[in-house]
Amino acid sequence: VPGVHDPLDPEYSILKQRLARRARYERVDTAQLDLVSITKLAARTIANDLEFLVEKAVDTNKANYAVVTGVQIHNWAVELTEESGVPSLEFVAWDKCYVVVNGHRTYLDLSKVPALSPRQLQLMAKASITKQKEEEEYIIGKTSAGTLKEIPLKYLTQRLGVTKDPGDLPSIPELQGWTANI
Repeated sequence: VPGVHDPLDPEYSILKQRLARRARYERVDTAQLDLVSITKLAARTIANDLEFLVEKAVDTNKANYAVVTGVQIHNWAVELTEESGVPSLEFVAWDKCYVVVNGHRTYLDLSKVPALSPRQLQLMAKASITKQKEEEEYIIGKTSAGTLKEIPLKYLTQRLGVTKDPGDLPSIPELQGWTANI
């Protein structure tokens, strides 16, 4: 319920309060809200809150800083095991990106960064599935619409409460045609 503080989940309850206030401020018709519009509302709210905090905390005469905001779109994998053959990729839709140097703000257009090639995306996916990297390393790639980030399987299984230890899961010898489902 928006406006009710939940001490067991303070971040989410505060976000719901902030979203309800923002929707009222922007005179949003809540009956018309869908997942995309709620996500965009959340992105605007979070970006404004962050900029407010930076304004209060940073002395631009003494410090340069950067602001990058966005929304993480959850992993689309149905199953977070190596047997599934689906890579552990996250999507981040960026919202604002700028740097402030000597008090001068410069906006960065992330859409101008070239998108990853299909080969690069396959390499990221293969590394995710076959663990051809150190366990705790991340793989990050950029597309024109957002950022893909590989999250280590060990972290995901611990975070989501999967009962199997990722080290106990059998390795798959090669990709199992996961791109055919895209």
